[in-house]
Amino acid sequence: MFTNLLRILEKPEAVAAIKATFRAYLWDLSRELQRGVIKSLGRVKSFPELKARLQAWRERLLSLEPFPEAPIPGNDRLKPLSSSAEMRRGAREMRSCLHKLIAEVFEGAVYFYSWKGSERATALVINGSGKLVHLEVKGRRNADVSPDTISQIRSLIEEQFSLASVSHPPRLIN
Repeated sequence: MFTNLLRILEKPEAVAAIKATFRAYLWDLSRELQRGVIKSLGRVKSFPELKARLQAWRERLLSLEPFPEAPIPGNDRLKPLSSSAEMRRGAREMRSCLHKLIAEVFEGAVYFYSWKGSERATALVINGSGKLVHLEVKGRRNADVSPDTISQIRSLIEEQFSLASVSHPPRLIN
């Protein structure tokens, strides 16, 4: 059962991938989850399969963590995807790979919103120091959306970032 895994673990990149996925989590897991990890990885036959299995475990482990706070609150049409479950649900609804980006949200790199306007969309927001740095908007199956939808979303997001910076101005250091 483990002979394939042992052969794969001879590669430094495989060991690095396992360390990156589990960090200190593995020993904090319940016995049942530890057994599940061992059983799951024991069936791996190749490095690409190991990477895919580790990605699935990383998503599962991250779903146990508290989700990062949204940089802006959104409103009735722009809803923050504020949990791993909401991101997976959004991926199913929009037929996209959104669920594969959960780790990036935890790293603080991005945040995702669901747009409930006349044209449904998902918005990727990258913020830096409380300002909008980048906005990407995609429709169902990652299709492009109309310029009007992008404009509505951008306007709302920029307005909310602007309000957030006014209510939380940067502190001056003496």
